[in-house]
Amino acid sequence: SWMKQQFYKKQNKQININEKGFNHNDFGKIKFIRAAFHDMPLKDEEVDALVSVSAIEHSDPKLMGKNISEMKRVTKKGSPLYITTSATGKEKDWFHNKTQGWCFSKETLRGIICDDIQIEFDPDRAENQILSSDIWRKRIDPYYVNDPDSGFYQRKIKSLPYLPVGIKIIRQ
Repeated sequence: SWMKQQFYKKQNKQININEKGFNHNDFGKIKFIRAAFHDMPLKDEEVDALVSVSAIEHSDPKLMGKNISEMKRVTKKGSPLYITTSATGKEKDWFHNKTQGWCFSKETLRGIICDDIQIEFDPDRAENQILSSDIWRKRIDPYYVNDPDSGFYQRKIKSLPYLPVGIKIIRQ
């Protein structure tokens, strides 16, 4: 599979791609589950923190409200939910075919947060800061750099197909 090709063998070194196999005793109890965002097999307020990395944009946008409600349900009061996802400066959400993920508008991001707060999101400024970062360019994964159909081909990037954003929600 593509995942195995990308992560299993790297520079002739074996890498364990099964995170469950690692010893995480120093971090306390970590429970790995695989479930739909909107139907997690966890008790109310069971987890101390919930982290979703580049995943929610691949779910059905019609289920976004249920997804966020379920994340809040399983997280203890006063605890954080951290979500990284893809955003756009456009007025409407749009689907990025290459990554098979949604790019969320400011309005949708506001809905994810479920609050009437001011969102500090300036897409032009964010894109300019990312594009001007030499460190970022050096860290682009070879999978994207070597793909002629990628917007990151040979690190010759004039604009970003979407913007990475981080969301922090404290469970009330």
